[in-house]
Amino acid sequence: MVLRLFVPPGEGQHPIVPKRPEVLGANAALQYSAIGSTLLAVGYTWVARKYPSRFGASPQSTVPTTFLRSSAKLGAAAIIFCSAVNWYYHQSFTSVVIAQAGRKTISPYKLFEKTNQYTADDGAIAGARIGLLAGLSLWRMRLPWWTPINGWLLCWCSSRHHGCAQLPLLHR
Repeated sequence: MVLRLFVPPGEGQHPIVPKRPEVLGANAALQYSAIGSTLLAVGYTWVARKYPSRFGASPQSTVPTTFLRSSAKLGAAAIIFCSAVNWYYHQSFTSVVIAQAGRKTISPYKLFEKTNQYTADDGAIAGARIGLLAGLSLWRMRLPWWTPINGWLLCWCSSRHHGCAQLPLLHR
């Protein structure tokens, strides 16, 4: 698994879209959206537990339940929002700048690109796989404080958090 995910169009063809080092992920916007939404979920959990009547949190729900629910919702919204903004940025701004610089062909958007060494994207994929397996095993355990959480929500959150945990560790 030595690859970079979501390589932006025109990477390395103009100073406005530099080629990032191979150790880092190709597209930082999606990585930062995952980390940022997790931090927002931590903040929301703290505020919702402190003032449950103002933020719609059930006083009977536990802290992990509140955190996982908010993390799933914020994570999905952040990834969709950042993907849309990133696509718009490359379609409306960087493609025009590269075309005005005299390039006739712009390298297309790539889903993945093979590299020679491990990258942050590899760590995120490995963490997401571990998290998915952990979420599936927790789903089967039927722990009492997991019962208010839907099984697929638990797997989604677990894979997202394990993938997020790998990103800061791999940015050397």
